[in-house]
Amino acid sequence: MGSRSRAAVPIFAANNRVGDAQARIAYDGGLKNVDAAMAAPLLDGYDSWGPRFYCDKGGNMQVLKRTKAFEVRLYMGSRKGYGEEQYASHHVVRAISEFQRTTERDESPIPVRLTPTTFVSKDYVEEGWEIAVVRYPLREDSDDDIIQWAGELAAVLMKRFQQEQMSAVIRDELIVFSRE
Repeated sequence: MGSRSRAAVPIFAANNRVGDAQARIAYDGGLKNVDAAMAAPLLDGYDSWGPRFYCDKGGNMQVLKRTKAFEVRLYMGSRKGYGEEQYASHHVVRAISEFQRTTERDESPIPVRLTPTTFVSKDYVEEGWEIAVVRYPLREDSDDDIIQWAGELAAVLMKRFQQEQMSAVIRDELIVFSRE
């Protein structure tokens, strides 16, 4: 527990409600406001998904919905083709946001995480992005829905940013797309 400094631990509440008076938080290996009888179930459940409620310094938090995690990671360089002209991240953000607007009006868009990355191959170095299309728990998308949507996004980005290739990681498979 000592290596988990300043981490909040899950709270087990018999009545499924954790009020301010019941708040119990673990810091630096010590438990505050927890007697010995309470310590064992707190520590046993620390790394599991078992508890329904969590508590942090600010108060209470309830798990709204859980779903199995899934994401498709796309990789795109910042250069137009293999030339010198480069695109800034705000151009990529705008393109993704425009693509997300194609979602039905009553649905929230499929979320995307944009992370800068650097591609290195001997003497060739190129800045670029990891574009992760992630399952959002409040949507009911299947793995295939996310894969399809990510593929459509990749096609739009390849064309808009004149990419010769893009790659995708889906589960344990790497796929390289090239322009026709």
